[in-house]
Amino acid sequence: MPGLKALPVSLRVSSLEDADRCHQRSLSPLYLAVPLVLIVGLVLVVQRPSDLPAELDEKFLNERAAEIEKTLHSLEGKLATVSGTKSAPPSIYRSPGQEWTAEDEREYDKKMAEAVGEDGTRPYQGLKLPPSFLPISDPKLQESYAQNLVSLLRNMKAGYVEEMLQWAESGKSTENPYILPIVEGIEAPLIKDLDAEAHERVKETVRDVGLRKNLNAEQMKKMRSRLLVPLLLRIRARVHHQVEVYVVSMLRRVILGSSLPGSGRSGSSPTGIASPSAGAQSKPSDDMQMEYELRDIDGLYQKGVLSKRDYHAQKAKVLSEWLGVAIKQIGGKGAARRALEDFLWPPVKTVSGCHCLLPFKYDVPELKDHTITYDVCTDIGSPGKAWCAVDPADGECGKFGSPKDPSDPKATAKAGGYGWSHWDFCMSQPAPHDEHFLPVPAPKVVTEKGCTCKLPFQFYPKSLGGLQKLDLYACTLHGGRGTHWCATEGSCGRPGTPESKYGDSRLSWTHWDKCVGEPAGFLALPPKPATTVQGCTCKATWTFEPWDLGGKRIIYNGCVDIDSPGTAWCAVEGDCGTKSADPKAGTKSGQYGWTNWDICDDKYQPTELVADLSKGILPHPLPYVRTESGCSCLFPFKIANAETNHEVKEFNTCQRFGMHAAWCPVNEVSCGKKSSLPQAYKGPGGFGWSRWDKCIGEPAGFLAPLKPKLMTRQGCVCKQPWVFQPSSLAGQEVTFLGCTDIGSPNQAWCAIDPVESPNCGIASNDPRAKLTPRGYGWDHWDYCMEQIESHEQGVMPYPSQAVNTLNGCKCKMPYTITPPGLGYSVTLTTCTRYGQTKSGMENFWWCPVEESSCGYTGKTASGKTMQWDKCVGDPPGWLEPEPVKTVSGCECLLPFEYSPPVLGGDRIVYTSCTDISTSKGGAWCATKGACGTKSNSKLAHMGPGGYGWTHWDICKEQPEKVTARLSLLPSPSH
Repeated sequence: MPGLKALPVSLRVSSLEDADRCHQRSLSPLYLAVPLVLIVGLVLVVQRPSDLPAELDEKFLNERAAEIEKTLHSLEGKLATVSGTKSAPPSIYRSPGQEWTAEDEREYDKKMAEAVGEDGTRPYQGLKLPPSFLPISDPKLQESYAQNLVSLLRNMKAGYVEEMLQWAESGKSTENPYILPIVEGIEAPLIKDLDAEAHERVKETVRDVGLRKNLNAEQMKKMRSRLLVPLLLRIRARVHHQVEVYVVSMLRRVILGSSLPGSGRSGSSPTGIASPSAGAQSKPSDDMQMEYELRDIDGLYQKGVLSKRDYHAQKAKVLSEWLGVAIKQIGGKGAARRALEDFLWPPVKTVSGCHCLLPFKYDVPELKDHTITYDVCTDIGSPGKAWCAVDPADGECGKFGSPKDPSDPKATAKAGGYGWSHWDFCMSQPAPHDEHFLPVPAPKVVTEKGCTCKLPFQFYPKSLGGLQKLDLYACTLHGGRGTHWCATEGSCGRPGTPESKYGDSRLSWTHWDKCVGEPAGFLALPPKPATTVQGCTCKATWTFEPWDLGGKRIIYNGCVDIDSPGTAWCAVEGDCGTKSADPKAGTKSGQYGWTNWDICDDKYQPTELVADLSKGILPHPLPYVRTESGCSCLFPFKIANAETNHEVKEFNTCQRFGMHAAWCPVNEVSCGKKSSLPQAYKGPGGFGWSRWDKCIGEPAGFLAPLKPKLMTRQGCVCKQPWVFQPSSLAGQEVTFLGCTDIGSPNQAWCAIDPVESPNCGIASNDPRAKLTPRGYGWDHWDYCMEQIESHEQGVMPYPSQAVNTLNGCKCKMPYTITPPGLGYSVTLTTCTRYGQTKSGMENFWWCPVEESSCGYTGKTASGKTMQWDKCVGDPPGWLEPEPVKTVSGCECLLPFEYSPPVLGGDRIVYTSCTDISTSKGGAWCATKGACGTKSNSKLAHMGPGGYGWTHWDICKEQPEKVTARLSLLPSPSH
């Protein structure tokens, strides 16, 4: 090859590492560091044979090495010889390339085959070095090399374009230091490909010789080095020259193509730059003339007419002048720079034809006006719709101010402002976001602190109960309090989650950060709010305390049918719709944050779903039907109880078995409550579930209808459920689901629903019986239409009922106790007021309970431990037998305390009418309330130490002889 000195026989390259050091000197480290690593890796990958024969005679090795070097020397001499000149060629470093003809390739293969022997175990195929430096026919490879050039140009340091154009415009005769690294960056992958082929061919050749001649590892290594070094140097010299010409030619095409349509653009790659190629490809005439001149310079240099310095100077001058011609043709260096910059960094346009100012700064309201610098269009503040600041050079183009405020004081090009005064929506908009897939390739989504979003990521938002897992493919609003956020890679950003600084062990990420809308298209669109029949807008997220759930506050999303199964409703924005009668509906601290509600539009109603569910058809896929604890309902489910006539039946909706609230079995193994049903287990003979929870009506359509309305004697509708503070329970608030006889044993009553039956029934004189926030939520009451027949004390009714207590326990009926004052045991089938450890009467009803840890723990008079609880009159009829009437229509207060004067003032408990103090006119009793005759006893009062009654009356039924059972029962305690 021209310019390559023949290597003397005395030169010994002892290792492949020496070969690498030799050829590495011809490469600039700026852009070839990574390719060199790859080249060295390819050199070192030649494996050492594990079964080499004994050493070959050293004389043979030296002879063969001499023959190979002689062959290379002869070939180099042939290529270097120019008619009329015998001068020594210059160094290979920076020497010009030359065409490698087919004849040269055949000669090289022939000489190489002679040097290594033709009788090898494998046929020798020769080393294929193509004409020119790389003819590429594969469109994908063409695009790859062209894109490599574009990438190198785009990544040049600031000012490189200006300096490069200045060099070209001035026609300097020195090599451009700004083009050189680009050339070296382009030639790196080409050299790597040719090097790989050279290594493989040499490796095969040496392996053949080694196996045939019994070469050892060291001998084979030397032979590989001797063959490789000249090939690698030859490849570099050839490629460098061609790429240098290619780069200047392509820069010319870009510059000219911006003002001369069709000049250099036709047939180019999609990047606008053609790939390096050879053969019959058409070129602009100016580029062809430039190559002719370079060939002439090469010829003069080979003939010795030009010195090395003059050669490089002349070549650089040709390259700079021909690039300078293109600069003059387009109108000067400024126009050429704009042409290159517009090609490398195409300007972003807006819908109004403005140019985006990139990068630009903006104070983001969602980030508390934190200033963010955007390099691309963003959709912050307008998810899914990208915008940018408008280049001030475009004048009044676009919209004035900023997206957050047309009068944004910082939207100005003056000092202290953003540097821009107008904005507009970008022409190129992000594709509609798919909630279940990421685009390919997935872009880098950045955050406020410069982190990278981890997409997709999982999250369990508390607004959905904390157990429902979401797979998120974009920044989300869930849990972000109105701000988009995402999980981040590594430990960048904020620790934990937006809802907990301690994180969530169920998640695969530990940090998060707020999103800034770069790039556009990765901010989740806010949910489209539902509308109502009165034209209101539903609140996207709102709270409510359903009566079914005992006042537990639930976060709802959109339309639900809690408290109105099958009819979806929602809390609404503003004063639209119907004002809520719920005392907690308001905007003050502790209230819901909304005041009005309305029925959702037909398209949000679960009409079709309810119809399908009634036919046993479940939707597919089954939605996450949420419960009060955040569990998911298990549908369908099986159950057998009294309400199914103890037959196993299957249900597709939340049921109300055993309670007023709707409930369902749950999928989770540790969520909700454990069922006490004997068949509530997974396995043969079981229902297939073991835990349950109350349903909240989200999504709408999965609630069983409400239980039938409870009516009163005056035709009112009972409120279900309702709260009350019985005086017998010292003001403790109790929630009732239906009728109770607390305060009036055996006379069931209920609070009246103020919505269903306003002002119906009897007005209550209880100070809390009001519709205000601190009241009960009802102000009238009435006796229930259906009354429970009283049963005889000591006899259990059939069928028996579960008697509830204040703490949710179940009364143990019947039970036997021995009150100290009675002196004997009694078996009771109602709640009692007898004390256990001391004589006297309680001012509340109580009973022993079934549970071992529910209620209160006390001791009987005999010292035995007993669990007990206060009775609340649920269900009615279990507080005491039917009351005894008096002649004035009063009810006897039984049992009652009295201190007969004839007994010296001892306090006695009477369980029935008594004729002690016969001056009263017959058997008498203390009466309830202020009915009958007011007693003149100083102890007849309701305060501490008093009897607990104030009036008395003659009993209606007078026995021939009444024997009162007396017992001393001072103030009992539990």
